Amino acid sequence: MNTIIVSSGIYDDDKAIKAAMKAADILRQNYSTTVFVSIENHLSHLEFYNETPKIKIGKNEIEFNYLEEFDSIVNKIIDIVLENINNKLEVKVDDMEINYAKQEPSLTSGEYCLN
Repeated sequence: MNTIIVSSGIYDDDKAIKAAMKAADILRQNYSTTVFVSIENHLSHLEFYNETPKIKIGKNEIEFNYLEEFDSIVNKIIDIVLENINNKLEVKVDDMEINYAKQEPSLTSGEYCLN
């Protein structure tokens, strides 16, 4: 499963959370992809707070910029999630070994089976 992690910042992080949620909704509707949005909030450990929220997707991290347009942030998130999905598919295809063999069906006790 793909996960978008929004790390809270000291200041208002509503825009980052809304962008992650909207990106997840677009991915679900347009790409039939389920994405889990996790919000990390370190209330008990203020030393872990970032000045600005960060959005982590796999190994990629987006440094949130309040001046950037909302739709631009959403599109960045979608692009990174789709890139991660593509990378996962390529790894699976590279590891897969396909062996072709001619198999003739035979009738055994009323059922077809391949030898």
